[in-house]
Amino acid sequence: MNFDTIKLTHVVVVNVFILIYLIKTVLLVANKPTSLQRFTRVFKIPEMIISVLFLATGIWMIALLGTLQTLLIVKIVIVLTSIPVAIIAFKKQNKMLAVLAFVMIIGAYGMAEMSKIPKVKASANGVVDGQDIYKNNCQNCHGAKGNLGNNGAKDLSLSSMDHNSELSIINNGKNMMPAYDKLSDAEREAVATYVETLRLK
Repeated sequence: MNFDTIKLTHVVVVNVFILIYLIKTVLLVANKPTSLQRFTRVFKIPEMIISVLFLATGIWMIALLGTLQTLLIVKIVIVLTSIPVAIIAFKKQNKMLAVLAFVMIIGAYGMAEMSKIPKVKASANGVVDGQDIYKNNCQNCHGAKGNLGNNGAKDLSLSSMDHNSELSIINNGKNMMPAYDKLSDAEREAVATYVETLRLK
């Protein structure tokens, strides 16, 4: 199964997961214990399956990406913390904890959306590090070895594109890839040079 298929499955599962928790939270806050019990009973097995798929597809994507960025670590911590909070909330019928768990899940989802915004990391001490810029901006789609292919990204390990064409795509973007025109000339050069090291000899 390729990355895009796993990602699509993960997105669908996450949205169903959020919907289930939204309904349960609304029923709890609205003082509808009978409706909540009925909903919980009917969706007990589907909820367990969705929860397992949520975690499994998330772990699978992390393994394929081959990296754990800070924002992703924070997201994982929030999700893993929200699960016991939600369990306690619904077991004890605690509205505040239920709302807190739901807010945490939505917050983690928001972080996932924020991670799609291109990040241009400033060079430290005036030294331009193409690998660091690649890791922070390109790796989620191209992968650590350049061959991930997420969101239709080209396989950089098989590329034969010349240096100037690479610089043009980095600056202007192409298809799903955004333009990285905020990068300095030196940063674009460093990224292009690093990308060339990913090619299979």
